[in-house]
Amino acid sequence: MNTKKITKDGKTYNVWKVSENTGFYLAEDIATEGGDAEELIADMIAICGELGAKAEELSDENSTTNEETMSNDAEESGATDVFDELQKAADDSLELKNGTRKLNEKLPYLVRRSTGEKIVINRNIFKLGKDAAYVDYFVNNNPTVSRSHADILRKKDGYYAKDKGSLNHTFVDGKKLEPETSVKLKSGSLLQLSDEVFEFIEE
Repeated sequence: MNTKKITKDGKTYNVWKVSENTGFYLAEDIATEGGDAEELIADMIAICGELGAKAEELSDENSTTNEETMSNDAEESGATDVFDELQKAADDSLELKNGTRKLNEKLPYLVRRSTGEKIVINRNIFKLGKDAAYVDYFVNNNPTVSRSHADILRKKDGYYAKDKGSLNHTFVDGKKLEPETSVKLKSGSLLQLSDEVFEFIEE
């Protein structure tokens, strides 16, 4: 037991330290009924130690009980249902992946007339323009194309071109599109961003 003496207000005190932040302070001249003061302090410290140990024991028991209760609740509420849902999600993901693989074999594409480049349209919203950080296809070497010039939209019944309010306009088969207006594309349609021409191919 750690003890030390301190003097305060002209009196000397014995200090029994239980921990770094707690302890008992008792003046040397204080007598206790029926026994020595130091023995009383020792008993008090022992009792505190027992109480602390009991509290930790109860805390551990509560923690174990809570874990068992949660486990039992999970079983009672149908933990197998959770597993089944996860399994279904995995199966759905695999089916989607396989479906996407098949779809990729038949994805439509654009052919850029000025370069002969083939551009696969592999998104539901495929963005075209000269802002490389934003669009899906960067139209380089043509300053007349806007940063976000046009989108190709995939819908249930096919693919559509939409002008995004471009400065030099978007055309489908020579017809100018109004801003934010969609026009359906068919295989062989010519999509023109300003003076840059693409052919839409759908196999």
